[in-house]
Amino acid sequence: MLKKICEKILVDETSHVEYESELIEYIRSQKSLFTRILARALHRFLFFGTVLVVYFEHRKVIKEGGYRLTRFWSSSWEVFDKYFSQEKMVVRMADV
Repeated sequence: MLKKICEKILVDETSHVEYESELIEYIRSQKSLFTRILARALHRFLFFGTVLVVYFEHRKVIKEGGYRLTRFWSSSWEVFDKYFSQEKMVVRMADV
């Protein structure tokens, strides 16, 4: 039962992340190059801290899921880069 609940949460969260990342990139595309670069750097910095806080606050559950810090860290950044990669940002800006 818990596994099904977790799977549902992940599916829902994926849709949320896709939508929010597109919205963030659209908003950024309306800004100057300097502002976009600064926002991207600050977003990465915030995500860096968020990954650490989430891991240390929920490490017991995360470890039960088979993730140690290094795996959780790399998996988190892989997803972040999937939705906020430089290539994706350029394509989205070209579409606007």
